[in-house]
Amino acid sequence: MQHDLGHLDQAAASLRRDLELARRIGSVEAIGGALINLGLVERDRGEMDAAIACDREAIATFERVNHGAGRAIGYANLADKLRRAGELDEAETYANRAHDLADEIGHAMTRADAVQILGEISLARGAHDEAVRLAEESAQLFLAADARPGAAEAYELAERAWRAAGDEERAAASAARVRELSEGEPG
Repeated sequence: MQHDLGHLDQAAASLRRDLELARRIGSVEAIGGALINLGLVERDRGEMDAAIACDREAIATFERVNHGAGRAIGYANLADKLRRAGELDEAETYANRAHDLADEIGHAMTRADAVQILGEISLARGAHDEAVRLAEESAQLFLAADARPGAAEAYELAERAWRAAGDEERAAASAARVRELSEGEPG
């Protein structure tokens, strides 16, 4: 709630307290979940090193007990943060791990996220056609999971990739898909 309201410092403090409590209790799911959420808040606070550290610790926590969903989400979150930090090769490794594990365990949203992250990596590398292909694949995966906001984000990636490639007509078509998917979505 604090995060959604933009109170990032308060959200980080609350999550650190939650993490401490989870560690005292010893619940792997609570520890990993608190770390995942703290990593997202730290990312939004611009504390990328702290955010990456949270994801790495969450992954290690989930790996100790072979927690499939936690690992897949952790891999995807770490991949996204590494991409944002410009660590594209390592980001690609973790995005592929997230994709493969999510596919194996049937975690559709994480699979769609991983494909979108791979598209962002392709765009960062200047591989516009591959970025568009992955963006459109991600959008279809999100739509299959009835996740219109995720599909809209994927089409935003396609729009950026088409613009970077100099194809304004296709960029406009992707932008139209974003608008279509965003209509009627809450705030």
